[in-house]
This record gives sequence, C-alpha cells and structure tokens, in this order.
Amino acid sequence: MTLLVSSPCVAQRPLAGDWTLDKSRSELSGRMRSNAASISQTLRIVADTALVCVVTSTTGGPLGNNETTERIVIDTVTRSFQPIERADSRASTGTRSAKWWPDALQLVVKETITREMSGQRVFATNTHTWTLSKDTDTLVVITNTQGPRGSIPTRRQFVRAKSVRTDIKPASCLSRN
Repeated sequence: MTLLVSSPCVAQRPLAGDWTLDKSRSELSGRMRSNAASISQTLRIVADTALVCVVTSTTGGPLGNNETTERIVIDTVTRSFQPIERADSRASTGTRSAKWWPDALQLVVKETITREMSGQRVFATNTHTWTLSKDTDTLVVITNTQGPRGSIPTRRQFVRAKSVRTDIKPASCLSRN
C-alpha cells in the first residue's frame, strides 16, 4: 500500500522512516490473521517539504508479494475533513479525508470505498488512526472497516528500523498527478 500525504507544513515528518510489523503485538484480520505465520509487512515512509509517502510491502500468504498504491491529501485548517476523490491500485474508488494532529502525533484518515468482490460492487467505510509513540520508535495503525461483513477491526504495530535511509524518494509517490 502506498499513501501520499500532502500538507503545507511538515509537522508529520516524525512518521518518516522504515517500519517493520511486529506481529506479536498486532491484532490482524482477514488473510493477514489466517496467514500470520508466513506474512511479513514493512512500511517505508518518506517526507519532503510538502509530501509524505507511505509504501506498504506485504510478503507471504496466499497473495505472495504485494505492494499497493494509495494517495491521501492532509487537510488544512481551511479544508478541514473535506473528502476528495480517491482511487487505488486495487481498483477501488471513493472519497478520503485526512487530518494530522501534531500534539497527539496522530494521523486520522476517513474513507468510503466501493470495490468489486466476487463479481459484485460492495461499499465500505474505513477509519485509519496512525499513532506514533512519544519516542517515535513505535507506530500503531488501527483500522476499523464497516462493510457487508460487519465491523472488522485491525491493529498493526510497527517498530522503526534502526538505520533509516531518508534519501529514498519513490517517484510514484512524490508525483502530484
């Protein structure tokens, strides 16, 4: 999964770095839970003066190696939680709004999604809450999905890699198209 976050300031810069999923401290759902023994997940978060890019890579399990692309625009005071159109690499569409809360070191993303599953279009809403620990060495991503299967909560806890390469800026993320 790749997230693109745009903001006039870089208050969310503490998110930048390489992160590894700590499965022992996570509460996974769906395919990740049923295949937890063979799945690993990493995040690479890159920040520059206007953007934050999150590349999520998942390996193992029934889907093999998977990398998805999504874009998020951080709301400013004048655009507080106004939804924007979204599309991602899994052919889902909908709207998304996001807000960075610097005092809480927290990013809150709300989205509505329409996606094809088993030949039918389905509708879901997601709330993703990304929270950094005060020492910024732990990132917890809590997702609550409301959809045709009811409520599906997921809690993923990531630990920051000790060596961080901030010089890597994936072109597909930093593009403003």
